[in-house]
Amino acid sequence: MLLGEARLELGGAALALPAKATALLCYLAVRPQRHSREALLDLLWGDLVGGDPAANLRVALSKLRKTVGHYFDIEREHVSIRAEAPLFLDARSFEELIGRGSYDEAARLYRGDFMSGFRLPDAPAFEEWMLVERERLRQHARECHRA
Repeated sequence: MLLGEARLELGGAALALPAKATALLCYLAVRPQRHSREALLDLLWGDLVGGDPAANLRVALSKLRKTVGHYFDIEREHVSIRAEAPLFLDARSFEELIGRGSYDEAARLYRGDFMSGFRLPDAPAFEEWMLVERERLRQHARECHRA
């Protein structure tokens, strides 16, 4: 659930992941195409001074692999959510309902702004992406209220 406070669940149980792994999972779920590791590094660790961003990405992917690895294709150069992964993404369902003109049903799904309260101040590219998504979905929510 990404509308309102971000809540990630597996089998009804909340997933406890570090912030960067949570951000990575949310990003990959919302944008389910293949992503280069380089692009993911830029998204989540682009402004990192010192340290090893590639190692940080490997750690985040390792956490995801242990928790929900069967949902991912993790390759040497690319990472993606498997197309057949049985994910429920409220933001995607919300947009599909808007597209079909089911505004009342869409409005019931909209529990608040996209990933409300989630912050990654040390990842400005992710923050920017999240804010753009938030505003885009907020505009769709306004459509619901006008319809």
